[in-house]
Amino acid sequence: MIKHESVLLKIYEGKNRVNGIDYPQFTLVYYAGAKRIRRRFANLAEAKKEAKIAAQDLAKGDLQALKLTSADRVVYVQAMEQLRPLSLPLNVAVSEFVSAVKSLPDGATLKETLI
Repeated sequence: MIKHESVLLKIYEGKNRVNGIDYPQFTLVYYAGAKRIRRRFANLAEAKKEAKIAAQDLAKGDLQALKLTSADRVVYVQAMEQLRPLSLPLNVAVSEFVSAVKSLPDGATLKETLI
């Protein structure tokens, strides 16, 4: 069981049989609003990590954050780390970037401009 504030999530342990061989399987089950979410993991540590993130997001009521894939989460964290020294929110940085790209001369590409 993973608990964060008033949110309690359970990880079920089971086995997944493939070609006659049993492999451990850990299933995280929770509800995001009315939608039932069920995620399976081969590793208990990974299941607990995802459960902690989901519990924190549910406690905050931030259900949209739960739609991020692991890869999306990595990209977001990297972007935030790069912006931290500038004290610039991600949405402002993206807005300024888009504005800068739009101001490039016709036919110019960002790659050409940066090189």
